[in-house]
Amino acid sequence: DAAAVAGDASLLAQARDHLDQVLTGNDAFLARFAAAADQFDEAPSWWTRLTTRADDQPLDLKKLGTFPIVHGMRAMALRHHVREAGTAERIRALVAQHQLDEPLGRDLLEALHYLMGLKLRQQMRQRAAGQQPGNLVRPSDLSTMDRDQLKDAMAIVGRLRALLRQRFHLGSL
Repeated sequence: DAAAVAGDASLLAQARDHLDQVLTGNDAFLARFAAAADQFDEAPSWWTRLTTRADDQPLDLKKLGTFPIVHGMRAMALRHHVREAGTAERIRALVAQHQLDEPLGRDLLEALHYLMGLKLRQQMRQRAAGQQPGNLVRPSDLSTMDRDQLKDAMAIVGRLRALLRQRFHLGSL
């Protein structure tokens, strides 16, 4: 995610070239790096499932939504030598290299933008209510449209997590 802002920009290019060399064929490192995108699980504990309606269980939009997309694209970018720094640019580059299929790339962009917007709206509501802004949202507090879109976005994140598990052989870690 680095960008040269002063000095000799060729030093950053050299560092990236070296990183590409070190990581080429280093599947164990790449798998461990990618595993972070799959570390958070939305499944609540058995007690919570028994005592709480599913839509009352708060979801962490960052851990369960934006982080898997952002970090998953970082991992794929490292594996395929994509140098774009932003997640949207990485997705586009991976689609262009045929490392990510176009429909999933489009869905990931839409899900990322939706989740970021939902988080921002939620934090603005929290701030207006005098609360500390955070990443948690209760689906029961959302409109029907937002709940449906959140469900769709989380399904897209689930597809990405499954792809990462397959591509990086995360089941063998």
